Amino acid sequence: MDESGPTGPIESVDATGPTGPVETVEATGPTGPTGPESVEATGPTGIESVEATGPTGPIDIMTLFPNAQTGTVEAPTIVTMEELMASHAVIVEKESVDRTSLNALVNPTREQYRPHLFQWAAAGFPGIYVVQSFSVTPPDLCADGVRRDVNAYISYLTGTDMGAVVANIQALVTGIVVSFSFEGNSVRIHVSKA
Repeated sequence: MDESGPTGPIESVDATGPTGPVETVEATGPTGPTGPESVEATGPTGIESVEATGPTGPIDIMTLFPNAQTGTVEAPTIVTMEELMASHAVIVEKESVDRTSLNALVNPTREQYRPHLFQWAAAGFPGIYVVQSFSVTPPDLCADGVRRDVNAYISYLTGTDMGAVVANIQALVTGIVVSFSFEGNSVRIHVSKA
């Protein structure tokens, strides 16, 4: 039984000749009906009037990477001097901004502290009242290559430790005890009645 004939309309099949001897083809059974010839196509494929939507075949993934056939392949670099300089410049700029934000901590003025001290008085002089808070986030490595926590970072930026900062503020007020604390990346200046 020879069941190797065409399965679609004969008009659309181009005869190219036999593909091999018919005797060696094993029959696996009939393939079933292909449906009536009036069944509409599910959509145009490859018609020039349809806009292109991209490649329609398998893509060789290796063509996406540069190689001797597609272009020059440069040796991978670990880092360039430009990258290092840009990174260092960013850290130096961040430290400069943080240093400026801490200026009121090391150079206290009446204008910076007075409004908060009057709010403290209006609140009835509660103990350990926060009158100033300064937030900074240390970089992973400072510009000098040292890793610091918040306390050490503030000392690095201000050139002094928090004990000296509090003593400086304490010298500018009377009848008030000045203290400090850290909360996360913030240092807070507190006041209490003496």
